Amino acid sequence: PHGLPLTRGAIESLLKKQANDDEVFDKRLVVILKETGQKIGEAKLGKPNEEGVSEPDVKLLPDFWRRGYGLEVMGGMLQFTFEESETTIVQTTPRVSNVGSHKMIEAYGGVRVMDEQVFEVPEGEEAFQEPVPFYTFHLKKEDYIKHLSG
Repeated sequence: PHGLPLTRGAIESLLKKQANDDEVFDKRLVVILKETGQKIGEAKLGKPNEEGVSEPDVKLLPDFWRRGYGLEVMGGMLQFTFEESETTIVQTTPRVSNVGSHKMIEAYGGVRVMDEQVFEVPEGEEAFQEPVPFYTFHLKKEDYIKHLSG
């Protein structure tokens, strides 16, 4: 409810530290509008686990919701993840109320695979987080490829 306790300095430090790392997965990426250079959000390419499941993340500033930017970012992330890693399934876990995120993964062939669950707040973080109801969506690589071919 009050945002995560992360300062601008901490974010800048994280970005500088990871800039020297050749790994592309599980890093915080800045989403920038090509036309203006404006920073509009952040994203993360999820490194696939031993089962080949990757969990990407896209967070855009509210002023940039419902303009198609999230869909464009997700499309690029899906393409890169499936082409450049051993990912067989991309999994997303958006809030139940975040219909835009549901539509983003569904637009590429993703399907909801689990009914509503609730993310429980880790002990000690109750002041800045709250339990979050979410759905789990999966997009299999073969379904993504079929979707692209029309």
